[in-house]
Amino acid sequence: MRGDFEEFDVEANATGSRGGRCQNFRLKLNLRRLQASSLPPPSPTSGPRTFMIPRRLDKFIADCTGLPRREIHRRLQHDAVRIERPAPWESPHPWPETLIYADDRVFFEQELLQPRPPSSYFMHHKPMGVVSTTSSPSGAPCLGPTLDALPAGTFPVGRLDRDTTGLMLMTDDGDLAHLLLHPKFHIEKEYILRIPGPLHPDDPRIARALEGIELNDGPARALRARVVASGDDHSLLGLVVDEGRKHLVRRMARALDLRLQHLHRARMGELTLGELARGETRALSEVEIAALWRAVGGHERVMRRRLGALFRIARDRRAEERPDLRLEHYLEDAGQTIADSINLSTT
Repeated sequence: MRGDFEEFDVEANATGSRGGRCQNFRLKLNLRRLQASSLPPPSPTSGPRTFMIPRRLDKFIADCTGLPRREIHRRLQHDAVRIERPAPWESPHPWPETLIYADDRVFFEQELLQPRPPSSYFMHHKPMGVVSTTSSPSGAPCLGPTLDALPAGTFPVGRLDRDTTGLMLMTDDGDLAHLLLHPKFHIEKEYILRIPGPLHPDDPRIARALEGIELNDGPARALRARVVASGDDHSLLGLVVDEGRKHLVRRMARALDLRLQHLHRARMGELTLGELARGETRALSEVEIAALWRAVGGHERVMRRRLGALFRIARDRRAEERPDLRLEHYLEDAGQTIADSINLSTT
């Protein structure tokens, strides 16, 4: 961030179609103006969709219906979708990447689709032996029955190993899920490891976990470690990590010569299971949802990401001499509220 602006690398010089003149296309996003604007702030449960930023048709349909993308693409090939746009914009062919705006009308199987804000935020206590998928061709227990009991479009955020128990999040909010899983945001996760025999706080293996160890895909280390319990039969070790690499904690335990008997995820960010029993699911409170958004930098991070993508689309299409005039018009209009300058200056 420099001053008030988040400046994207979206400057392009290209020959446009407006009289064959060269267009200098430079785009900036003023987040302070966005926060001070008349746009209604997103509520903890509605996410950033209160102010609808154009999105791809297949994403829009998925948000409205909960259908998987593959099924949506199949139906698009069978003329199941019609788009109506206000004048002077011509109604486009319904390609998956077609951008849908707030005043567009999208008909799917002859029914008008209505955007729905994300509203499903759940915590699930995954039992042992359950695979973290919506279905299981092998017949193993999976999350399908749990998800079937939740609102349409709800999906698990990430995975836990089949034999790992503990906290999983489930939501229909793709933006929040993306940020929670993205490695750059370093969401803390605490795991409880059950190992045989006693364990003392000065055990050198704990020090090694904190210093860092080398795995086959790079170094890994625990942010914090604590002995939760120690006994002659077994001990419990808590490790906090902020990565999501596959089998990370299990591989760390193996490298540290910790004979892992059981692995349990006790916390994600500020959220803990509390009294939630294994196999049970509960809705998150607005306070808990807000805590998740804080952990990933807030709603404006989603707006920056979406607008940055739109800026790049507009730049690329103008560079290819097929400018998207509606997108540029949208960005110009949004610039009065969201940015101080989206300049399309003719030279």
